[in-house]
Amino acid sequence: MPPCNSTSHAVGGNTWELAVVWGVLYSDSAVVWGVLYSDSAVVWGVLYSDSAVVWGVLYSDSAVVWGVLYSDSAVVWGVLYSDSAI
Repeated sequence: MPPCNSTSHAVGGNTWELAVVWGVLYSDSAVVWGVLYSDSAVVWGVLYSDSAVVWGVLYSDSAVVWGVLYSDSAVVWGVLYSDSAI
C-alpha cells in the first residue's frame, strides 16, 4: 500500500496544498476491493464486490454528492446526484 503523502495541485491556475490519504483494499475471498481517496475537500471511492456483482462509484465534496450503483442480483441500478441547492 502506498504511503500517505501531501502534495499540491494546480487547478484553474491556482496551486493549493492537499493532505492526501488513499489506499487500495483487496480481499480474494469475496473478490472485493476498493479505491479510496480523501483530501481536505474531496472524498471519493470505487467499490466492487464479485459475490453479488455490486459496485459503486461515489464522490463527495463540500457541495456535491453523487454515485453510480449497480446490483446484478436484482438487476437494480441507479444514478444519484445531490448538491446543496437540490
